[in-house]
Amino acid sequence: MIHADHTSFSLDNSYGTCPKCKHPLIKGKKGYGCSKWKEGCNYVLWSSYKDITLTDEQAKTLLHGSVIHGIKPDTILSLSESGYVNEITFKPTPRKIYKKAK
Repeated sequence: MIHADHTSFSLDNSYGTCPKCKHPLIKGKKGYGCSKWKEGCNYVLWSSYKDITLTDEQAKTLLHGSVIHGIKPDTILSLSESGYVNEITFKPTPRKIYKKAK
């Protein structure tokens, strides 16, 4: 456990590293931000994105470089290298149904 100026976080429960300065991320009231915010790093992944509220596990998934699908139909969320949310919407290709010839 690390304690720094009323901020504490556990490295084994890590949300990942800040895309801007590479320091550990911590959970705040409204999102997941850099532990060096007092030193001027302003990176935050907000808990609310459009009409989606991210759970801790979903935030960890994004912050560790993976994608999330299934939150909204036909949508995948990921983070860019700079830490911004990418929303990829796709339309499933309709399958053609062929009837058997008699």
